[in-house]
Amino acid sequence: MARKKSLWSELQRERERRARAARAQERANQQLVRQMVQDAERAERRAERADAAERRRQEQLAQEAGAAAAKEMKAQLDAPGAGTEDFADLGPSDSAAAAVRRVETVCSSGAV
Repeated sequence: MARKKSLWSELQRERERRARAARAQERANQQLVRQMVQDAERAERRAERADAAERRRQEQLAQEAGAAAAKEMKAQLDAPGAGTEDFADLGPSDSAAAAVRRVETVCSSGAV
């Protein structure tokens, strides 16, 4: 009779050992999955930051290009006689309507 109890006890211990091993394996698997998810999230955030930095860089370049173009236009407008020869005969006493008619004439003649 003692032998049956001993065999039974050994079977119980083996079941418990296997159950512990299965729980440990499950914990390890869950940890691995958590780590993979965290790594994927980090990679996604890193990519989003890189995209945002690239957008900021492109916006900065566009802003600098616009500023350079505006500076060039201002330099052209500030140059002596730049585009004013068509309007040299307009004086301060001329009406705004006369100035508009002159602009329309110059634009329609293809001079601009």
